Amino acid sequence: MSIKAVPKAEYLQHLQPQTMTVNLVVGIISIAPARTVTIRKGGYDMEIIELTVGDETKAGFTISSWHSAQDPRSKTVDQSRKVLQSLRPQDIVLIERVALSSFRGAVFGQSLNRKATKNTTAFTVLHKAHEFRSDSVQQSSLPPAIEHKLERVREWVSSFVGPSAKRKAQHEPLSHAGQKKGRKHALTEDFLPADSQP
Repeated sequence: MSIKAVPKAEYLQHLQPQTMTVNLVVGIISIAPARTVTIRKGGYDMEIIELTVGDETKAGFTISSWHSAQDPRSKTVDQSRKVLQSLRPQDIVLIERVALSSFRGAVFGQSLNRKATKNTTAFTVLHKAHEFRSDSVQQSSLPPAIEHKLERVREWVSSFVGPSAKRKAQHEPLSHAGQKKGRKHALTEDFLPADSQP
């Protein structure tokens, strides 16, 4: 699905209590440092890594990935966290099973709650912009639809994301994202600490 095709808040509200999930191939615009929040129901800590992403149809979509707070004594590897920590602007990822939510008319994506569902949100690196990595998927192994989408997103990323682009995209798709930047920052502070993970 393209970001522009993501349903509006009214449609998502109509689906409640069901949660809609989508698969997205997106370019990374920015990644916020992980921050810790305390869940009111249960009193335990979670860490949130927030991505701002885009594709050739729209930019400025926010996806929040929830993770258990890191325990230095634990030997368990959080693979999703590992992938996210490796990402840089201009990288391209396939994100499977992104849960869609809304708040005050704004639609955003979240990772699925691992404690509430058998399915999890998966992050697969399709393209590293500045280096070769063995964990990047080789293009020849991708389904044709994903391969074609990757090419379109790669063209968009090379033109509109990164210091060399000088935010050229703000005159087109990023203009909408820029207008909402302050609002989205405020929204994350409002709704993410609450028990809003699907």
